[in-house]
Amino acid sequence: MKILNYIFSTSILWMVACSNYSESTEAPSVKEEESVINFQENDWDRASKLISGIPVESTYTLDSGYVKSHASFMNEQFEKIRARRMHPLGQWMETTVDSSAYHSESTVFYPFSGGDFIHMHELYPNATNYVMMAIEPIGTIPNFRNLNGIQIDSALHESKVLLRDIFFRSYFITKHMQSDISRSKYVRGILPSILWGIVVSGHSILSVESISLNSDGVLLPEIVEIGSEFNKGVRITFADPDSKHVQTVTYLSCDISDSGFSSSPELKAYISSLGGFKSFVKAASYLMHYSTFSTIRSLLIDQSVFHLQDDTGIPFKFFNPEIFHSELYGHYVTPVSDFSENLFQPDLAKAYTDTDLFAGTLPFSMGYHWGTNLQNQMVFKRIE
Repeated sequence: MKILNYIFSTSILWMVACSNYSESTEAPSVKEEESVINFQENDWDRASKLISGIPVESTYTLDSGYVKSHASFMNEQFEKIRARRMHPLGQWMETTVDSSAYHSESTVFYPFSGGDFIHMHELYPNATNYVMMAIEPIGTIPNFRNLNGIQIDSALHESKVLLRDIFFRSYFITKHMQSDISRSKYVRGILPSILWGIVVSGHSILSVESISLNSDGVLLPEIVEIGSEFNKGVRITFADPDSKHVQTVTYLSCDISDSGFSSSPELKAYISSLGGFKSFVKAASYLMHYSTFSTIRSLLIDQSVFHLQDDTGIPFKFFNPEIFHSELYGHYVTPVSDFSENLFQPDLAKAYTDTDLFAGTLPFSMGYHWGTNLQNQMVFKRIE
């Protein structure tokens, strides 16, 4: 993953923007007819870098011990996961699994994502559109211009706490996330996690929009100012300052169980409109093993041209070998104690002993068995 060159040493990380922002809050525009991107700093970009520990230009310096320690902590934690998980994950995807999928400028769909943008991006760094869906609320990040020093410290602390399981385990623990969000005063959702993942992977935020769906599943965007609350969805447009490659991520806060699709049919219409996509599922609580999540399971199988998951995703038996080529990596063992042993898949265990299907070990840890090397990842490529 390409890391920003301007993540400086901790001795200057306290030079952060927290007030005296430029008067304009209008989102920068992308001039398609000239293929020119306006990288003018905006409040969303500055605030995202502030919560991520990345210094930004400012005419105001906040002399806060907490801001300094926050920046130091965030950079230290990111460097740790970059070295032990993110970089090996990206290299594995590009050099071992499928270079074409890694470099493809396609749409990527990540259901049950929570706010985990960063792992999806590491696997598919060149995608044009990312779509994330989960039950967690979006929340917001505050306009730091309107906060005093103590309030800024509190907002940064809430953002840091929200990310603790991503740092340590690679996935969000639902009960932790629910508790963190319910106690949060300034962020109130998973948006800081998405914005953090975007900026630490080397991008600038161009615009942030509030998103809703009409009855036909068409996205209805509205540009909003920082500090706004989001209800149904958010779309973030961002770009790499070097390559100028513009990308978007759309997160919809929604129920993707069968009952959720029944009460909100526009969700299914929207997913269907995405066409063939690349997809990713991890740490999904085995929900698609149950009949109550059959719709999202079928949508993934019907529309994925390339699908990556661990055993918490779609049961192995649903991947027809006449439709999908399978590659199995790592080790498959009984689910962790938080989940029923009845979720163990004997057919998958047998498949892992098949030399035609088993493709090798994993150079990283990502999943519920985070404390061991007993991880598994499965790749399914649609046969053309």
